[in-house]
Amino acid sequence: MKIVYSPGGQLCNKMWSYSYYIAKSFKLYEKVFFLNFDDYLHLFPNLQAYKNIRFVKIKRSCSYFVLNLCRVAKKITNHVIDGWQYRSKTALLDEFFEQIHFLFSPHPAVIQKCERIITKLKNKGSVVVGVHIRRGDYAQFMNGMYYFENETYIHCMKQLQQEIGKEVCFFIASTDKITFIDPDITYFQIPQSTNIEDLYALSLCDYIIGPPSSFSMWASFYGKTPLRIISHLDEAIVLKDFKIIAAIDTFHDGTVFSHNL
Repeated sequence: MKIVYSPGGQLCNKMWSYSYYIAKSFKLYEKVFFLNFDDYLHLFPNLQAYKNIRFVKIKRSCSYFVLNLCRVAKKITNHVIDGWQYRSKTALLDEFFEQIHFLFSPHPAVIQKCERIITKLKNKGSVVVGVHIRRGDYAQFMNGMYYFENETYIHCMKQLQQEIGKEVCFFIASTDKITFIDPDITYFQIPQSTNIEDLYALSLCDYIIGPPSSFSMWASFYGKTPLRIISHLDEAIVLKDFKIIAAIDTFHDGTVFSHNL
């Protein structure tokens, strides 16, 4: 039996923290209890579908105590694991992809809504490119090096339009309401979208672009959608650079994203 906790991060960082040990549970037929996912349990109806995998809900008043207890226990037993250090581990994820995919499938209403939207865009003959625009905490993260204004995204989007050579519709995933004042850009954003709707819709796109983020990386992994990370201003964006994510910061061809400080 193992207990896996994730001490930090939001939704996608936590899913990355758990995925290796989910796969390992299937490989070894080992029971695993996952902690620190309380805020997101309601998003995924299949989490308790497998008897060896249990996502444990902890009272909010006890969560700080339990987290500190796990930190101490990790030092004295290998049955308590900090999942954060396994976010980049690719082993077993391909082999047990279907099980991970099923566990983290959102509610049918979310699936139907997002599939209806993306299918409608594709049925118009468009190639759909997901654009993850992250602002908010990225003003401080890495001293703001990945906090891009609209002009950076438009620059990348127009390059993609030329590369693809046919009609392109851009799906915008962002917590902000995005307005592009450019007649050459066709884009769509789900009104009053939730994070899980943006995440699932992003995974359904033909391609994804965005700053380095566990969010767009999870969408690439989950939907097997090629991703191009935007890491600085005025980048040259070409289709051959799009690759599917295998684990956080790691692509299927073995290349690893690293921050250029």
